[in-house]
Amino acid sequence: MSIDVLDLAYRFTDRQHGVVAAWQLAEQGVTPQALRNVVRSRRLERITGHVLAVPGVPRTERARVFAAVLDAGPRAILSHGSAAAWWQIRGFQLTPVHTTRPYGTSGRLPELGTVHEVRDLPESLLTTLDGVPIGKPELVLFQLAGVVSSARLARAVDDAWSQQLVDGRALRRCLDLMRDRGRKGTVAFREVVEARPEGYVPPQSGGEARFAYLLEQVGDEPMDRQVDVLGDEGWIGRVDFHDRCRPFVVEILSERYHAALVDREQDQRRFAALRATGRVVVAFWDFQLWRQGESVARIVRRIRLGLDAGAAPDSSSFEFTIDLHERTADGSSLDEAVAIYRDVPASN
Repeated sequence: MSIDVLDLAYRFTDRQHGVVAAWQLAEQGVTPQALRNVVRSRRLERITGHVLAVPGVPRTERARVFAAVLDAGPRAILSHGSAAAWWQIRGFQLTPVHTTRPYGTSGRLPELGTVHEVRDLPESLLTTLDGVPIGKPELVLFQLAGVVSSARLARAVDDAWSQQLVDGRALRRCLDLMRDRGRKGTVAFREVVEARPEGYVPPQSGGEARFAYLLEQVGDEPMDRQVDVLGDEGWIGRVDFHDRCRPFVVEILSERYHAALVDREQDQRRFAALRATGRVVVAFWDFQLWRQGESVARIVRRIRLGLDAGAAPDSSSFEFTIDLHERTADGSSLDEAVAIYRDVPASN
């Protein structure tokens, strides 16, 4: 039995930086006695009364984060400043670790970090990032509203927005879900959201600045940033870049945001709506701007050449743009992904 328990524990520790919770093993049918036997054998060691670790595995900062969330209980999430740091919002640190759980989850106090308790945590505002249960960025910002100054909250909102972690709709939706009497931070959060009305453009993100730089480096004309696009049924959305003279849109996707929030289906619907207006739409991952910058610039030039030569936006010349970001999400070559389409115009 202890061998089975150990094997099961390792399945968790392999993806949780060497730590596992007793409640995770109990959910899989492991009895307290079987777990005690494994601990006595020294093949697992206790960090707290409810969290165990593989002996000899380095106790990294990320491992401490995992351990603190597990120690807070089955429905706990990483929260507040720690969660902001996990999302890489500037100005925050992972430790000391803060977690949040619903009231009544557990009658005990965790031994690691600081735990906050709330009446509820809306499922639609929760996700998992790098294996850690966490609030979506808009919920994290709402949590920060109760513990940081208004100026610091505003900077955090702008930083998250510029990284494409949130936008106005996500912030307003979070406010609608979370506001009620007595919920700390509601007033401050509402003030920051209302100060960013429809049409607000946050400071330029690193990805946007990089894309503009790539076009400048090859001598190509710039594209307009953060442009609202209308369709037959009204506003479709704000695009990252729109060509000034051609029906051509470029979107920059945040690898971290889209991988964690599983928004690819939403992206596809939005891109389809943009294409229905007679535009070519191509999306690049933010990491491609840095690792394959020359390829990004070449693809933009190819699309412009095709449009200038009279190719219709819905022609086979631009078929490669439809799923380019999906086919290269694993870091594969943009040039190779484009080369399989014979009708793509060559760049100069």
